[in-house]
Amino acid sequence: MFFSTFIVLHAYFSQRTRDWCAICLLFAAGASATATGASAAVVPRLPAELGTLVTAAIRNHPIAQSAQARQRAALQDVAVAERRRWPTLTAITESTVGAAAAASQVMTLRIEQTLWDNGAGEARISAVATAADISELQVALEQQDLAVKTINAWEAMLSAQRRLNAATTTVNAIEGFKAQMTRHPTPTATECALDG
Repeated sequence: MFFSTFIVLHAYFSQRTRDWCAICLLFAAGASATATGASAAVVPRLPAELGTLVTAAIRNHPIAQSAQARQRAALQDVAVAERRRWPTLTAITESTVGAAAAASQVMTLRIEQTLWDNGAGEARISAVATAADISELQVALEQQDLAVKTINAWEAMLSAQRRLNAATTTVNAIEGFKAQMTRHPTPTATECALDG
């Protein structure tokens, strides 16, 4: 039973990524594990709900995780660019060691602040903020793409499950007909002529 489910899924997912095939095969293995006791039993429904699968795919798929990591990096770039507006504070201490008359200690405190940069700082902040907005949209697009792929995989899995259930029902009917034929053998033409 599991092998036939695997064949159907493998044929469907040969064009898809291996991750989706592995997810669906994992659920197929869980579904068919309950039906291994009977050779011609109907395959039960899948245990997981579609919403749970979509949420798990969005949360755990490497594509979604990399898009979220790029978004976090873009937000950090925005924070770094905005910090350039702040003044830079530098403290320096120097001491000269020597004779008592020549010994000295100097402490310098320097504050640097850009007064005018012809809008370069604001342009830099605007550019990284736009890049952060783009990365946020890319995360949403990746999540939608993963959700569509998960829904398509779910739909294909249900379709394969229905075809497998129909094939199992047909095999059971054929086995029943075979059993009836062996219990009641049909008379041959010579036996009919002798009886008549």
